[in-house]
Amino acid sequence: MKKLTQLFTLLILTLALGVTAINAGPGTPSGLTFTCLNAGLPDPGFDCLTGQVNFTGSNYPHNFHVTLTDSSGYVADDTDYVAPHGDADFTETMFPGIYTLEVSIKQKGQQTVLQSLPIVIE
Repeated sequence: MKKLTQLFTLLILTLALGVTAINAGPGTPSGLTFTCLNAGLPDPGFDCLTGQVNFTGSNYPHNFHVTLTDSSGYVADDTDYVAPHGDADFTETMFPGIYTLEVSIKQKGQQTVLQSLPIVIE
C-alpha cells in the first residue's frame, strides 16, 4: 500500500509540474522586429514603403493580441494571434501614415501591453 501511495504522489507531482511548465510561458519576449516586404528597409525612423510589413519575434506567449492604430485613431487591426513555440510571425498591409502597433496579453482579465512600436509608412 505504501508503494501505491508513493506512486500516486509521484504521479500527482509530475502532473502539477507539467501544468506549471505549460502555464509559465517562454520567458521575456524579444521585442518585435519588422521587414518591409514591398521594398524599403526599416531605418531609425521606422520607415517602410506602402505595402505589406512582416513582424517577427521570439519568446512570446502562445496567445497574444495585436492592435494597429493610425494617427487619426482608426484601428486597422485588433486581432488575437498564436505564437507556436513562442515565435510570433504576422503580416500587416499598411498604407501611408503613422501607426502604433501594440502587442498585449490578457492577464487577470486585463490587457497588459508588452510592446508599443511606432511605424511610419511612406
